[in-house]
Amino acid sequence: MKSYHASRFQGFLLASAILIGSVVAASGVLAGRFFEAQVLAQEESHTAQLVRSQARQHLEAGAFAWPPLPERPPSFRTFLEGLPGVFRIKVFDGDGRIVWSDESRLIGRTFPDSAYVATALRGHVVTVLESPQRPEHLYERAKKHVAQAYVPITLPGRSGVIGVIETYKDVTDVVAGIHQARRRIWVVAGGLGALLYLALAGVVWRAWLNERRVIDRLAESHAALTAKAAEIERANRALHDAQAQLVEKERMAAVGEIVVSLHHAILNPLTGVLGALEVLKRESGIRTATRTALAEAEHEVRKVEQLVRRLTTMRRVAGTSYVGDTSMLDVERSCDPDRFAG
Repeated sequence: MKSYHASRFQGFLLASAILIGSVVAASGVLAGRFFEAQVLAQEESHTAQLVRSQARQHLEAGAFAWPPLPERPPSFRTFLEGLPGVFRIKVFDGDGRIVWSDESRLIGRTFPDSAYVATALRGHVVTVLESPQRPEHLYERAKKHVAQAYVPITLPGRSGVIGVIETYKDVTDVVAGIHQARRRIWVVAGGLGALLYLALAGVVWRAWLNERRVIDRLAESHAALTAKAAEIERANRALHDAQAQLVEKERMAAVGEIVVSLHHAILNPLTGVLGALEVLKRESGIRTATRTALAEAEHEVRKVEQLVRRLTTMRRVAGTSYVGDTSMLDVERSCDPDRFAG
């Protein structure tokens, strides 16, 4: 019983530690994702709006044609100067080919595996916060983290998306701040979780101790009740034996009175009978048959005398069946010491 309760308490401590640790870890992860989502939302709303506004002011449909036109670089340079914080720009035509970039080595290249470019060409703004390690990041891998915005461009007088402008911003410091905030959240949440854990452990420990005390008291009460029941059982047996002895003594007293009465009522007449028989045997001239009859009568009288005298040695009352439910005194068992001892 005790080991079971100890194991349950230890199980609670382990489960609480796992639960609180999971909550702390999840809070840091969710907070980091929230901040990243805020950065992406800001990038999508601000950068996309700014890119589209700059494109309408400084670019024409021919700027997205392939091969590049001679007047394209000055217009894109002006376009780039209106995008603060952008360190890289890639301009894609309707086929996903880079028609201009501030990194000239990228012009003319395509990245058919880029799902983001394909999504933007279908008219959807795409924002990505990541470490630049994909195949299209040929010349941006020096940055630890970048925020990319794929903005579909539509111009007045032209139907549909004529191209996509991808911008890059260095958000290494922002991501570092997010990671730092996540660590701080973990530290704060971990401290609060530790305090909560210790408080819960203290409450459960006290409750467990109280439970143990109650169980111990119940065990002691049960042991006392068991001992009391055994004592009562012994007292009942002793009372039963005393009652049996009392009944036996009462029966012996009643039988003793009868024996005394029989002793006086029978032995005295028997003595007279024996005396008369002795006188008759001494007379002369009696026949042999008469003498034999007198001897047999004397023998039977002697048996009755011995039986009456033997009743005075009775130590218990032993009965035996007589007829039906009627019982009678068994003189042999009542007066025989060996049988009485058995």
